[in-house]
Amino acid sequence: TGNSMYMLIGFWARRVTFGGLLYNWSMVLLSNFCGCALTVYLFGYLSKTFEKEPWLSYVQAAAEHKVHEDASVIFVRAIPANALVCTCILFGLSARDMWGKMVSMWFPVTVFAVAGYEHAIANMTYVPLGLMYGADCTFGEWVSKNLLVAIAGNIVGGGFIVGGAEFFLFEWKSNQAAALHIVEQQARAGQEALGQPQAGGGVIPSASFVRRNCSGSALEYTSVAAGAAPVMYGNRIITDDHYA
Repeated sequence: TGNSMYMLIGFWARRVTFGGLLYNWSMVLLSNFCGCALTVYLFGYLSKTFEKEPWLSYVQAAAEHKVHEDASVIFVRAIPANALVCTCILFGLSARDMWGKMVSMWFPVTVFAVAGYEHAIANMTYVPLGLMYGADCTFGEWVSKNLLVAIAGNIVGGGFIVGGAEFFLFEWKSNQAAALHIVEQQARAGQEALGQPQAGGGVIPSASFVRRNCSGSALEYTSVAAGAAPVMYGNRIITDDHYA
């Protein structure tokens, strides 16, 4: 469901088409379902892990509760679920070392799981497992009453709220003038020798650009090929080739 954020930002920035967005979401959802269903079948059902009480009653009740819950409740619970997941993704991208990624990503996922919010991909594990163990609901009921509603809420939370905030807070479109302006500022400050743009050409010779966090401290370097037009990508400067 992180792709609800990625793809909507790309669509708003006119980097992907609406058809491409739908294709990506469809393939990702189908692939996630296949992976979840196969995993619970092999390691949850064939292994007979939940065959005896009280685990049998638990997996049955969990599936039945999710399917028979009111649609409005599912939708509202799905919004913060994917908002937290996408926030987790942003924390992981922002952290520059493994410990930072592990610590920052642990909290949002833990909150979403403990709170019992509705996450479409997580439900692809809970409900099929319950169905395999005889829960009082059907596959069609799950898809129509829970899964589609949860997907809609996840898109709102992760795509429109978190993705929308990212899109409007940062410049995601090609903006050569802004990129060159940042390069000139960095060069004048003496923070890094980034090369000079060709006169009137609007392109940059081979150089390495500094990626910065919100405090302005240098974090990493992104190589840019000679003669490539720079593009603003969040708080980074990259080329069209890197962007694609």
